Amino acid sequence: MVADTKTSKETLQGFYRSHAELSDDPKLSVHVLTTGSWPLSRTTDSSCNLPIEVSAPYEKSKSYYLGLHTHKKLSLQPNMGNAEIIATFGNGHKHELHVSTYQMTTDTPRKSEFEKLQTRKSVEENIRPQIEAAIARIMKFRKQLDHSNVITEVTKELMSLFLPNPIDIKKRIESLIDRDYLERDSIDTNLYRYLA
Repeated sequence: MVADTKTSKETLQGFYRSHAELSDDPKLSVHVLTTGSWPLSRTTDSSCNLPIEVSAPYEKSKSYYLGLHTHKKLSLQPNMGNAEIIATFGNGHKHELHVSTYQMTTDTPRKSEFEKLQTRKSVEENIRPQIEAAIARIMKFRKQLDHSNVITEVTKELMSLFLPNPIDIKKRIESLIDRDYLERDSIDTNLYRYLA
């Protein structure tokens, strides 16, 4: 993981040195992650239609990286990305928005209803492992917690990425119980225990 961070930083610096013409474009920060070292999903480039302002520099950075590492393969992980967008609303006030990669793509007018549905389904599929991982981390640390506190703590932990729906959290808790990562207390069914 440390090697990935160092490699990503060095590659990004080299990319911007060799592409000085991108200084006026939106700033792009790409992190290259080794599949076996990080909790990555199977999401690929095709599941997310990036706006042209982002896709053009992304494609250039991808070409740059593959030019340095010909034996490597890259795939975009939009569920792990985010963006800072400066938006001007009707009253003329500018606001800085911190959004996920998927949220950045939702206002693209070129998208059909089918593409929007596909994006929504893809987002739902990509948040499941993040919710499960948050539940597992919290329960591993706490060992035992009631339902409302699990919902609260998971929401707090994931708030910087996205706002999870309590119904989705409940579904992920049920999934972890089915797979024997958690169990319900036999007396108080609102109480969950972590199974080591």
